[in-house]
Amino acid sequence: MSAQHLFPTAAQMAAARTLLGLTQLEVADGAGVALSTVKRIEGAREEEGGFANVRVTSLQRLLGFYEARGIEFTSSAHRIGISLSVTPGAPE
Repeated sequence: MSAQHLFPTAAQMAAARTLLGLTQLEVADGAGVALSTVKRIEGAREEEGGFANVRVTSLQRLLGFYEARGIEFTSSAHRIGISLSVTPGAPE
């Protein structure tokens, strides 16, 4: 992640879940956060403060959940995205 985005965007978080074929409830249960947290994160809008109402620990749990399943969040000056490793934890 670049300095521009310390955490993935709402769209990246939703895309990661979709790419893994999971429901919001499955992500919440797997990451140990409330379902309402996942819904709030995926529905966040940067112009409205983004994740301002979400605890950093909840974001960290979600990131760990996704990264353990092979998701990599990417960000640069002109692009944001996600990728999925076909072998989670394997070197590139």
